[in-house]
Amino acid sequence: TASLEKLFIHKIFKMLLKKGLISERIIDLVLSWRHSGFGVYCGKRICSSDKRSTENLARYIIRASFS
Repeated sequence: TASLEKLFIHKIFKMLLKKGLISERIIDLVLSWRHSGFGVYCGKRICSSDKRSTENLARYIIRASFS
């Protein structure tokens, strides 16, 4: 998953940079962080009809994160 995560980060930063929504300086800053905030989920697929799993995922996304 580490290589997939690196590819994802690269693609996101490239897109944001191309649209002028982020600077090289900010990219360098985020890449220097111990925890960049990017992650890749490699677990079971969650279908939109699975209300319980969808709600659990929504709770996970909005929770306060501490590092």
